Amino acid sequence: MGTAAAFTPLFEQGHSTSDAAAAVTGALGGRPWPTNTPSTSGHYRPPYRIGMGGVPIGNGFKPTTDAQAQGALEAAWAAGVRYYDTSPWYGLGLSERRFGHFLHNQKRDD
Repeated sequence: MGTAAAFTPLFEQGHSTSDAAAAVTGALGGRPWPTNTPSTSGHYRPPYRIGMGGVPIGNGFKPTTDAQAQGALEAAWAAGVRYYDTSPWYGLGLSERRFGHFLHNQKRDD
């Protein structure tokens, strides 16, 4: 299940972004995010094993409102997610627009 799909029920029930972020970090039991070892094959390997996929943000599983997508992105960011994956095929660009709208306000160094 994608992050937005997992967070959507929290927002539908009136929970806050911090509640959703706590749910993600609680699943890790207070441990740091797991990381990948550097690739020795020359292929790109993202530094983190955990990221946020863009299919649910682009309405891939069910319609998601802009507010729900924004809330899921905020919760993922607050939980420490810094690896995001999207494609122009996710909602015919909707996922990319929602990710871009959120990420352009974040500090690049974070």
